[in-house]
Amino acid sequence: MSENEEKKKALIVSVSDYENLENLDFCKNDGEEMYTTLSNLGYDIPDDRKLIGNVQDMAVKKAIVDFFRSTSNNTTDTLLFYFSGHGVLDGYEGRYFATSNINSEIPEENGIAFEFLTQQMDRSSSRKTIAIIDCCFSGSAVPGVTGKGMSGEIEAEKLGREALSKQFKNSKGKCVLASSLSQRRSFNLPDKKMSAFTYFIVKGLQGKKESVDKEGYVTPEKLDEYVFSELSNFKELAQTPVRNLSISGRLSLAHYPNLAQTEKSQKENQENAKQGIWTDAKNAIHSATEEIKKNSEIDDFSEYAIDKVPVVGPIFLKLYEKSSLDEEEKTKQILKIFQYLNNIDEEKVEEFCKLLRKHRDDIMKDSQILGKLSDNPNSLLTYQKTPISKNSDNNVIPPKENSKNSDKKEIPTKGNFSEIYDTGVSLFMDNKFEDAAQSFDKVTKLNPDFVDAIRFKGRSLAALNRHKAAIFYFDKALQKIPNDIIVLFLKANSHFMLNEFENSIDCYDNILKIQPNNKVAIQKLNDLKKNTKGRFGRRKHS
Repeated sequence: MSENEEKKKALIVSVSDYENLENLDFCKNDGEEMYTTLSNLGYDIPDDRKLIGNVQDMAVKKAIVDFFRSTSNNTTDTLLFYFSGHGVLDGYEGRYFATSNINSEIPEENGIAFEFLTQQMDRSSSRKTIAIIDCCFSGSAVPGVTGKGMSGEIEAEKLGREALSKQFKNSKGKCVLASSLSQRRSFNLPDKKMSAFTYFIVKGLQGKKESVDKEGYVTPEKLDEYVFSELSNFKELAQTPVRNLSISGRLSLAHYPNLAQTEKSQKENQENAKQGIWTDAKNAIHSATEEIKKNSEIDDFSEYAIDKVPVVGPIFLKLYEKSSLDEEEKTKQILKIFQYLNNIDEEKVEEFCKLLRKHRDDIMKDSQILGKLSDNPNSLLTYQKTPISKNSDNNVIPPKENSKNSDKKEIPTKGNFSEIYDTGVSLFMDNKFEDAAQSFDKVTKLNPDFVDAIRFKGRSLAALNRHKAAIFYFDKALQKIPNDIIVLFLKANSHFMLNEFENSIDCYDNILKIQPNNKVAIQKLNDLKKNTKGRFGRRKHS
């Protein structure tokens, strides 16, 4: 290896034995497992950077300084610091990693201040530093805890989490993944004898499919997502780890070329993530058509049915509202459009909806557009192939001038959440899934009950092959609307992509309980049973 070649180095501090605090036997296993995993991945970990068991404060301080400040470090080297052990607070905003000889009454005497670690990370010549922190906060080591038993432990870990967050979450240029579970809840995986957080960190580093990006790299972002998803499966462990992923540039913790997706598989997965949209559109259009037929004008329930049409439902409602015709006439026009959509195949529905959304701004300028679409809906489908001059009677949408930056969409940071949602959907339709997911995150922060944003967040993650996380968001959406067929289709597909065939079958079964004659669900369920015959035991289906 040449002198300037990128190296991976690690410092492991895992304290299990304490003089004044309760011992944490599982921390020894944490450290050994982390050491073995990182060593197998090619990380340089000499004996003086493997501090496990009884660990004194002077040894830790020297190791941290030598590790981050070594003159042999290059800017491209990856430096990974790992800590497992007690966390101690002093009641005066002081936050400390507990060494074996810490005095919890005066932790600054021989504890390792969180701030000391961040200072050394800042002063390192490496620009690729990451800290993975598995801090166990107990009531006896956290001043201000008033609860007893488990309530005291929960209170302690809350204060510990606040301490980790204050120190690491908003600091610039840091890459930090941290857990603040209490002692009773950290060690909560049967037969593993490890902290839950560290166990899943190790599994992720070892190349779990969900922790690897499309190029085969385990990045801090993918590792964080995987660990969060796994911890979410345990109600008693449910807690979002503290993380700060503000480091610039790419940081790879491990590489598994065999898990990299080919260009073909990436495209297939993105199509799978999208496949539910137009099936869902067809279902929703059919429901809306049946409701519109019953009325001479769009009533509240018909409006609700139209609004549920994915991607373009709100556009139809705006067109209806904009029309100057009387209620009965414009209702007839909407019905004609929906009957047309109801009778064409999914590919044509997809094309129609994409064009309608793409040219929405131009459409809204034409006060007679509803009538033009109802007279000749197919004109929208042929628009791009045979552009027509603006004064032509057959024209539906005037051609839009090309702009230098027409394909660039910026995510708004302020404004109405519905505008941010619209931006997210546009980004999703343009296959910009990472940006789309960020938009939907902003929407749910502004309006946590916006189910469509939660649904699209899951769909964006599925398109990025993050199916575990996608299922988490689909489940959140189903908690709000249990009979949401759109989400059940999407969830079934994500389970299928993870080879979780039984769970996929359950989703289709649930769809058929809601809509017994849903042809798409029937077909997919039959195909799934046929293709997975003999892979699992006999099942009963309703």
